Amino acid sequence: MPEGQLTLQEPPVLSETVPDTSTIWTYLPMALMSMSMMLMFLRPGGGNGVFMYLALGVMALSAAAMLLGQLMRRSGERKQRLKGERRDYLRYLAQIRKRVRATVVEQQRALAWRHPDPASLRSLARTSRLWERRPADEDFGEVRLAVGEQQFALSLNPVSTRPVEDLEPLCAHALRRFIRAYSTIPEQPLGLYLRSSARILLRPEDAVEEDGATPRVPAQGRSLDGTGEPAGDGAARPTGPADEALAGLVRAVIAQLVVFHAPEELWLAVCASDDRRSDWEWAKWLPHVLDPHEEDGAGSVRRITADLAELDDLLGSEFAERPGFDPDARPGRDEPFTVVVLDGVTVPEGHRWAGHGYRNALVLDVSGALRWRPGRNTLRLTVGPDTVSLVRTDRSRKERSVPLGRPDRLGPLGAESLARLLTARRISLGTDIAQPLETDIELTTLLGIPDLHRHDARAHFARQTGSARLRVPVAVGV
Repeated sequence: MPEGQLTLQEPPVLSETVPDTSTIWTYLPMALMSMSMMLMFLRPGGGNGVFMYLALGVMALSAAAMLLGQLMRRSGERKQRLKGERRDYLRYLAQIRKRVRATVVEQQRALAWRHPDPASLRSLARTSRLWERRPADEDFGEVRLAVGEQQFALSLNPVSTRPVEDLEPLCAHALRRFIRAYSTIPEQPLGLYLRSSARILLRPEDAVEEDGATPRVPAQGRSLDGTGEPAGDGAARPTGPADEALAGLVRAVIAQLVVFHAPEELWLAVCASDDRRSDWEWAKWLPHVLDPHEEDGAGSVRRITADLAELDDLLGSEFAERPGFDPDARPGRDEPFTVVVLDGVTVPEGHRWAGHGYRNALVLDVSGALRWRPGRNTLRLTVGPDTVSLVRTDRSRKERSVPLGRPDRLGPLGAESLARLLTARRISLGTDIAQPLETDIELTTLLGIPDLHRHDARAHFARQTGSARLRVPVAVGV
């Protein structure tokens, strides 16, 4: 990701117009000499008076033209100098624009690599990028939330030493347009750092009342996949576009977590009511919901339940002994980062999920399990078909929504397909590896090729002598 700052030159300054009488004093003697010549011809009683007056007029006109021409020449020189400075500055902005556009392309590629489209996660899961983020990485626990305006990676700092009124208007306007055009980049992925919050409350945008005080809790039987299928034994109830957008966003967030984070370092738990259990059937295929120690008739116990007390038992006693939420804590294999999804259940008052939370743990409330109220470690988001907004409370206790961008989506079929693809993947199967994935085990590394694009096969083969040419790596030891 490019970083730094870009200093922009100040537009040219308008030269002050100062009355200059030096020209008059320079040409005044010449005018006086012309006048004296006129007086010499004005002899009383001289003949041919018409010719005399004509000569006097020509001499006076030439003197005036001399003064006027000098003044116009000085004014023309000032305009030409200003045009040259304007041309040079606009050429300078054109050169800077090329540099900025190249940086924009570089930033777009970096963001696309760091936050890929959720629709491409299934393809990435087949590559070496699967579970690539380690607890020591700065992007561990970071997910893509939406697509919107992103700040330009370079800080544009125009030099300002003069008042705006003293600057050349056209160049100053061009500079303002340049800064306005490149301060932000549209249609870029927006990331959300999950480890900075203990709770994230998600609501459909049409669920919040006009005064923004209390959200509407979705009715029981509302299907999270947005299909409006019957929940439990109730009748089918329609869902709106906002509910479908919320469901798609939750699936996209979870999909990113399970693709880029290893099951040994990120746990996923789902607490969904019985009437919404079917919406989370796809999650049972994820290795991140499997308990590494407990087993039942179907294999490893899955951290998917409909009872909050049972959820606490599934998370284990070590999880219950964790201290309160700490945004600076680093997760690891001994204390994995835990994401708990609450859907259709009620969290009683006084529970730790509604209070100070747990260290290295996050609760995603998608259905009103927690009270809709601001908090130091609480992030509140409203989701609509076209906009996801951050809800804040100002000093007057009024809630304000700040639009962030267009929310990401992942359909139920795409989520289940991805989960089934990951179900057979493990970092370790019965083998206790102290630091999994710390070593790069790609084929190029095994063959001793640092850069495949610059690899010279002939030179590499020439360096191998004797029996070394017959040795190839066949496995990785543990």
